Amino acid sequence: MGSLIDKEDLKSKAIEVINKNKLIFVEDICAMCGVSKDSYYKYFPVGSDDFDYLSNLLNENKISLKVALRKKWFDSDNATTQMA
Repeated sequence: MGSLIDKEDLKSKAIEVINKNKLIFVEDICAMCGVSKDSYYKYFPVGSDDFDYLSNLLNENKISLKVALRKKWFDSDNATTQMA
């Protein structure tokens, strides 16, 4: 019996939602693509080129988010933020 989800379609959709929504978690990809985490890891096993590629996209978004938050914190005059 064939798969209901085409791997290349899922990969394309995952790339699209990661970039469009600046996603940082696999769970968010799964929710937006309509697949379970188990299915995600079945199509993109840990260590595979596709897994590594999608993980790198997520990590780039994580780094961008951290940089932006640190910049906001650094530029802030809010004493509460500075104490945190």
